[in-house]
Amino acid sequence: CKDRGQRAQAVQQTEADAADAGELNDVISTCPYVAMPPNLVVTPECRLTGSCLDSEDKLLMEKLKRAAPRVSVAGKWGPKVTHVIASCDSQGLAKRTLKYLCACVRGQWVVSSEWLRQSVLEG
Repeated sequence: CKDRGQRAQAVQQTEADAADAGELNDVISTCPYVAMPPNLVVTPECRLTGSCLDSEDKLLMEKLKRAAPRVSVAGKWGPKVTHVIASCDSQGLAKRTLKYLCACVRGQWVVSSEWLRQSVLEG
């Protein structure tokens, strides 16, 4: 079937691009190409990572980490991340970064920096 051949070629090209991307290859290897059901294991910990955050939001993330013992911050996206805090534009749309897309595929929370601000205020 012609469509299957085109799909296989697209997957091969995607894999070749990922291999060329160096560091991104490590992240992509933990992010499946096919949507899978979210991890149903309930964890008492909240692991955050930021996506295109400014320095003020990064400081807020650290402040929340210090204030809440069950919160940790990950420098990179990984399957144990529970929330991706995404920078949003004036319309409230998140930038489509690799962290954002991987979180969507894995069924993880994608929240705005406003959520972060409210979380810090509420403790």
